[in-house]
Amino acid sequence: YIIILILCMDAAFSSPKFQNLGPNINSAKDDFLPVVYKDTLYYKRTLNDKSSQFMILKIACKDIAYPPGNIFPSIMNIYNPKDFHNSAFPIDSKESTGGSVSFDPSTPSFYLFTSDKSSSGYILDKPKKIEEISSNHNDMHPAFSPDGKYMVFASDRSKTKGVDTREKDTDLYITYRKKDGSWTAPKNLGKEINTKQNEIAPFIAPDGTLYYSSKGFILDSVNSVFSGEGIKSNSLSDIYLVNERLNYNIIKASATGITSKPFGNPQILPRPFNSEFNEVAATVWKDSLLIIASDRIAPFYDRPDPMNQKGYDLYGFIQFDSPNDDILDSIPVFVTGYYIPLTPASLKELNKKIENKIFRTNQENSYIADPKTEIDENKVKLNYQFYSEMVENYFKAKAYQISQKAAIDQVPFTVRINGYSDIRKINPKAEYLEKDIQDKAYIFELKNGEAMDNIVLSKIRAYNTMIYLKSLVEKFPSMLRLKDNIKWEFDGRGATYNVDGLIKQRKIEVEIIDKYNLTESK
Repeated sequence: YIIILILCMDAAFSSPKFQNLGPNINSAKDDFLPVVYKDTLYYKRTLNDKSSQFMILKIACKDIAYPPGNIFPSIMNIYNPKDFHNSAFPIDSKESTGGSVSFDPSTPSFYLFTSDKSSSGYILDKPKKIEEISSNHNDMHPAFSPDGKYMVFASDRSKTKGVDTREKDTDLYITYRKKDGSWTAPKNLGKEINTKQNEIAPFIAPDGTLYYSSKGFILDSVNSVFSGEGIKSNSLSDIYLVNERLNYNIIKASATGITSKPFGNPQILPRPFNSEFNEVAATVWKDSLLIIASDRIAPFYDRPDPMNQKGYDLYGFIQFDSPNDDILDSIPVFVTGYYIPLTPASLKELNKKIENKIFRTNQENSYIADPKTEIDENKVKLNYQFYSEMVENYFKAKAYQISQKAAIDQVPFTVRINGYSDIRKINPKAEYLEKDIQDKAYIFELKNGEAMDNIVLSKIRAYNTMIYLKSLVEKFPSMLRLKDNIKWEFDGRGATYNVDGLIKQRKIEVEIIDKYNLTESK
């Protein structure tokens, strides 16, 4: 059983917990400009060092809230696959912040806000140029209100009516949808929202709150590290200097409900949402999950891959609670007599083997219970489907914990799996029923038809659990480089007498042992 905690925004701001979304969501390239639409997160990823070439990825917001495991974003095929050039989206070349896909809730479809005439050459769902609000300047980052009645966007167009010049900075503008579907003339959001520096990447949350990025609220203090080499000094140690510079910060402004002044009281979000690095774009899911893009780096922040310290990653207030190891003492991790960890997939396979009369037909194979009819010692039917989901979630959380330890610590450690059986004796004629195991790496052999007892059962349970957990851990991209830092061991400890209740005795222990040979978690 694993508890995934996603706190509300007010609670989030009082908590120091804010973390990188991990190597499945982020890459060695720039991952930035997130947009949430209908419970799905869309974001951009550059394809090379030029921000003009990119792809758009999507992933369900609910999948971000769980340890990633094998959950990966998918590519949105809205462009010609032979040409990912970004000319269909205006780019602020001064700041290298590309435009983003936006959405029109009234269609619903992708809706293109751009003045670029070359956009017709791209495969985009119902592209449309909004003539009445487009200009010959950089118009970008459109954000629709939840009801689709107004839109906020960034532009460097002239602030003076009737003057066709380009400003040195970008401001946020608002336009309202008319009854006929056209839009009102864009209006600058004013000096309270805009500053003399750039304002970009607006997003309107479900409750009407405006989030955007600005360089005009504070100067960020940045620790710059210079090598001591070449300095006329006896010391060659690194020198740390504090530089003040303009960086983007996430700003939050409240909705007023007044057309003449739609947003007010802009506030810079506190740490850890903002840092001394750039935070560009914020998006919210159900007033509970805040996601931003930031180019913050180690050693100050938790970049998941120490080799990836450049560019933008996505961060979110998502707390992965540590796996609840105690839960393994209170639920069955295996069906009675069976030796594969209980998951929805293994439960389905076991039911199929019983239906096909592979199991439970004679004394050799009847020691494996029928999960559809088994009852506990209190004559209560066991809900194995429910338990299987709890067990699977536990191992996904454990795999994430192990992968994070490997990525953060960068030192070898051991994962040991201890297997147990319940105290009931197995029929003397019972046999092992699955395929032969000949694993030279872990010095373990077991042939189909060999005698089964509680010692053998606990050992095969430990072995199968180790293989299953190891496979989950190695699905994380960082494990391609770090998997050799993890040593895997297993041990069958027979029947356990120190747990009350038969279903609790069919358990597994997962020990993480650090380099000092101390058990870190169990």
